[in-house]
Amino acid sequence: MTALFPASPDTVATTQASTAHTDFSIASATGSSQSILAANVDRREAILHNFSDKDWWINPTGGTAAVNTAGNVRIPKSGGTLVLNNTNAITGIGTTGKALTVLEG
Repeated sequence: MTALFPASPDTVATTQASTAHTDFSIASATGSSQSILAANVDRREAILHNFSDKDWWINPTGGTAAVNTAGNVRIPKSGGTLVLNNTNAITGIGTTGKALTVLEG
């Protein structure tokens, strides 16, 4: 059980801890739309974290990822994070050679 917040000075509200995340890391972006995660009916969330010095663009529906295009979400450089709660395939586009850390659970 993980504490969320104190319900009162004498008690603590709790919730069941979520299952472990499986860590994936895209070692090198290709500079074109690429698969980030396959569709997964058991996925509860995907957390995408951008530590690189360039933006990433993500298509949360699994379609072709494109820069600054409707239906795509930007993950800002230097620490931007995107949390998705869907079971779709996820695609992305990043500058060639830039990494994206992906957690799925």
